[in-house]
Amino acid sequence: TFEPNYVQSSVTQIVYSCLFKNEILMNMLEESSSHGLLCLNDLAEYVALQVHNSLFSEDLSSLVETTKNEAHYQS
Repeated sequence: TFEPNYVQSSVTQIVYSCLFKNEILMNMLEESSSHGLLCLNDLAEYVALQVHNSLFSEDLSSLVETTKNEAHYQS
């Protein structure tokens, strides 16, 4: 069965782990601290844009192909 909430939370975890790994989120928070509180909507929009770019990038396409190939060999 398809569970949107589970998928959404999984995607969210992946996104945040990527942001922290690349220190993008930390840099944004540091930059925003001098301008007051970071607007949550701006952050959400930024994250959504990054996710969109990742989903439609060649990097992810090759990653998906690699994963498919590995799964195929393991089966």
